[in-house]
Amino acid sequence: MILAALWYQVDCACRRSAPWYSLGRGPISAEKSILLDYVSNMSIISLGKALQNKHSSVALTVASGLLIQLMTVVSTGLLSAALVK
Repeated sequence: MILAALWYQVDCACRRSAPWYSLGRGPISAEKSILLDYVSNMSIISLGKALQNKHSSVALTVASGLLIQLMTVVSTGLLSAALVK
């Protein structure tokens, strides 16, 4: 859980800065820069948008965050109580 909380900070910062980074690289349309919103969307939708807009840093952080969430669910399933004879 601590790893997930720390990774959320990295993911959120990356999602916020990606549109501004692409704007800083050169002239680009507003829809692909300052009007692009990765933060308020669900992770799956943000992943799709990031892949579509070729923002690899956002795609990697979102995919890693989803993997951490999946690992949390799987690891809690491994810690079930079992009867020992």
